[in-house]
Amino acid sequence: MVAPVSKSSHKGDYLDYTPGSAVLAGAVVKIVDSVTVGYIGCADNDIAANAYGQLAVVGVRQFPLKNADTPTLGQLAYWDSTNGYMTVTSTSNCLAGRFEGMDSALLCRVAINVR
Repeated sequence: MVAPVSKSSHKGDYLDYTPGSAVLAGAVVKIVDSVTVGYIGCADNDIAANAYGQLAVVGVRQFPLKNADTPTLGQLAYWDSTNGYMTVTSTSNCLAGRFEGMDSALLCRVAINVR
Protein backbone atom coordinates (compact mmCIF):
# COMPACT_ATOMS: atom_id res chain seq x y z
CA MET A 1 0.00 0.00 0.00
CA VAL A 2 1.30 3.44 -0.93
CA ALA A 3 1.41 5.96 1.91
CA PRO A 4 -0.92 8.97 1.43
CA VAL A 5 0.80 12.12 0.22
CA SER A 6 -2.02 14.55 0.96
CA LYS A 7 -4.33 15.25 3.84
CA SER A 8 -6.92 17.91 4.47
CA SER A 9 -5.53 21.07 6.05
CA HIS A 10 -8.64 23.29 6.08
CA LYS A 11 -11.70 24.00 3.98
CA GLY A 12 -9.85 26.46 1.76
CA ASP A 13 -12.22 29.41 1.91
CA TYR A 14 -9.38 31.66 3.09
CA LEU A 15 -5.73 32.14 2.17
CA ASP A 16 -3.14 33.20 4.74
CA TYR A 17 -1.76 36.59 3.70
CA THR A 18 0.82 39.02 5.08
CA PRO A 19 0.70 42.27 3.09
CA GLY A 20 3.63 44.67 2.67
CA SER A 21 1.25 47.57 3.20
CA ALA A 22 -2.06 47.83 5.07
CA VAL A 23 -5.16 46.31 3.46
CA LEU A 24 -8.59 47.66 4.36
CA ALA A 25 -11.65 45.48 4.87
CA GLY A 26 -13.46 45.10 1.56
CA ALA A 27 -10.30 45.47 -0.52
CA VAL A 28 -9.65 43.19 -3.49
CA VAL A 29 -6.09 41.85 -3.69
CA LYS A 30 -4.65 40.41 -6.88
CA ILE A 31 -2.72 37.32 -5.78
CA VAL A 32 -1.93 36.23 -9.34
CA ASP A 33 -2.43 38.96 -11.91
CA SER A 34 -3.30 37.35 -15.21
CA VAL A 35 -6.04 37.55 -17.77
CA THR A 36 -6.06 33.75 -18.12
CA VAL A 37 -5.21 32.42 -14.65
CA GLY A 38 -5.90 35.37 -12.36
CA TYR A 39 -6.47 34.75 -8.67
CA ILE A 40 -7.95 37.32 -6.30
CA GLY A 41 -8.62 37.49 -2.60
CA CYS A 42 -10.98 39.74 -0.66
CA ALA A 43 -10.24 41.14 2.78
CA ASP A 44 -13.11 40.66 5.23
CA ASN A 45 -11.19 42.58 7.90
CA ASP A 46 -8.45 45.20 7.99
CA ILE A 47 -4.95 43.70 7.78
CA ALA A 48 -2.06 45.81 9.09
CA ALA A 49 1.16 46.09 7.09
CA ASN A 50 3.46 43.11 7.67
CA ALA A 51 0.84 41.43 9.88
CA TYR A 52 -0.80 38.04 9.42
CA GLY A 53 -4.30 38.11 7.97
CA GLN A 54 -6.55 36.15 5.66
CA LEU A 55 -8.18 36.76 2.30
CA ALA A 56 -11.42 35.11 1.19
CA VAL A 57 -10.69 33.17 -2.00
CA VAL A 58 -13.97 31.36 -2.66
CA GLY A 59 -17.62 32.25 -2.53
CA VAL A 60 -20.04 34.65 -4.16
CA ARG A 61 -19.27 38.29 -3.36
CA GLN A 62 -20.75 41.64 -4.34
CA PHE A 63 -18.65 44.13 -6.33
CA PRO A 64 -19.11 47.40 -8.17
CA LEU A 65 -19.69 46.86 -11.89
CA LYS A 66 -18.35 48.93 -14.77
CA ASN A 67 -21.05 51.31 -15.96
CA ALA A 68 -22.65 50.08 -19.21
CA ASP A 69 -21.41 46.47 -18.82
CA THR A 70 -24.23 43.93 -19.05
CA PRO A 71 -22.75 40.57 -18.05
CA THR A 72 -24.63 37.33 -18.53
CA LEU A 73 -24.89 34.52 -15.99
CA GLY A 74 -21.67 32.48 -16.00
CA GLN A 75 -19.71 34.94 -18.12
CA LEU A 76 -16.07 35.45 -17.08
CA ALA A 77 -15.54 38.39 -14.73
CA TYR A 78 -12.37 40.51 -14.62
CA TRP A 79 -11.16 42.79 -11.83
CA ASP A 80 -10.10 46.25 -13.01
CA SER A 81 -7.84 47.33 -10.15
CA THR A 82 -7.19 50.74 -11.71
CA ASN A 83 -10.87 51.69 -11.56
CA GLY A 84 -12.00 49.40 -8.73
CA TYR A 85 -14.77 47.43 -10.44
CA MET A 86 -15.66 44.16 -12.16
CA THR A 87 -15.95 44.17 -15.92
CA VAL A 88 -16.49 41.85 -18.87
CA THR A 89 -13.34 43.32 -20.46
CA SER A 90 -10.29 41.07 -20.22
CA THR A 91 -7.70 43.47 -21.65
CA SER A 92 -5.34 44.71 -18.90
CA ASN A 93 -7.53 43.18 -16.17
CA CYS A 94 -7.24 40.18 -13.84
CA LEU A 95 -9.51 37.15 -14.23
CA ALA A 96 -11.60 37.07 -11.05
CA GLY A 97 -14.29 34.43 -11.55
CA ARG A 98 -17.74 34.22 -13.14
CA PHE A 99 -20.72 36.54 -12.95
CA GLU A 100 -23.47 35.07 -10.79
CA GLY A 101 -26.05 37.84 -10.90
CA MET A 102 -26.90 41.52 -10.60
CA ASP A 103 -28.07 43.40 -7.53
CA SER A 104 -28.56 46.69 -9.40
CA ALA A 105 -27.30 48.36 -12.56
CA LEU A 106 -23.94 49.01 -10.86
CA LEU A 107 -23.65 46.13 -8.36
CA CYS A 108 -22.93 42.57 -9.43
CA ARG A 109 -22.32 39.24 -7.75
CA VAL A 110 -19.27 37.22 -8.76
CA ALA A 111 -18.32 33.67 -7.81
CA ILE A 112 -14.64 34.41 -7.24
CA ASN A 113 -11.88 32.17 -8.55
CA VAL A 114 -14.33 29.93 -10.44
CA ARG A 115 -13.08 29.11 -13.90
